[in-house]
Amino acid sequence: MTTEAAQDSAAKSTDTGADTASSSDAVEASKKAEADERREHRRYQDRPLNVKIGKFKFPALDWSMGGLRFYPDGLELARKDKIEGQITGPRVKGGFSGEVVNVRENGEVGIRFNNISRSLMSALGGYAVAQSTAGEPSRLRCLWFLLAAAAFLGFLFLMV
Repeated sequence: MTTEAAQDSAAKSTDTGADTASSSDAVEASKKAEADERREHRRYQDRPLNVKIGKFKFPALDWSMGGLRFYPDGLELARKDKIEGQITGPRVKGGFSGEVVNVRENGEVGIRFNNISRSLMSALGGYAVAQSTAGEPSRLRCLWFLLAAAAFLGFLFLMV
């Protein structure tokens, strides 16, 4: 839903006397659409990643190359808090430092990475590439074939 559509929907429900729940849903959808438009990195939810901060460990709700979101059960975090931790998952382990940029009413916390380890950047980048090429194996195979052919031709050229 676009931002204008959500705002129009909110205005119509207010004008018609509809319940405030549908109005607040439209406003919430509008805020989410605006946030998604401002977002620098695409969010992913398909990989089970865990966030470890000190002795606490939490599952990530979603993540991107720029940060992640999770419920910090038992850990009090406030906006602008600086944190350091580890992210782990299948074939992923690496450290990060970041800043809390969002604390929602439901307890979710959003963190922006300030620094991530090379191993973590590589693993997250690999996940992101795999997600963006999902459903397009023929394109990926074609790209690998072209790269292999170029490397082989370069090798032959050097042999001559």
